[in-house]
Amino acid sequence: MAAQLDHLAELTGRPHVQLGIIPWDRPLTMHARHAFHLYDTRTVIVGTESGTAFITDPIEVGAYDHRFAKLEHAAVFGDEARTVFTRVADEYRALGEPTRGTGGSIRSC
Repeated sequence: MAAQLDHLAELTGRPHVQLGIIPWDRPLTMHARHAFHLYDTRTVIVGTESGTAFITDPIEVGAYDHRFAKLEHAAVFGDEARTVFTRVADEYRALGEPTRGTGGSIRSC
């Protein structure tokens, strides 16, 4: 996990990438009930364990666009995002390496 977070921190410095994160101590008045992908203002894709929904109704897409804007407003970007990613990666590293169980597999909770 730490390596993944390090990679995300590195991406925040790329010129054509806008990567934000909502710090976990940031109070929110709403939350994302599930993940979604917003494509322009025409389509929202929602994936679940058993299927994928393609939402194209303009009113529904507008609702997702509004929800995304609220989440984006709560997020931090650039140097501030890099600081958050780096801090969380360091916290994962502080947990130590997972222990190895029998059979050579890595076991963790």
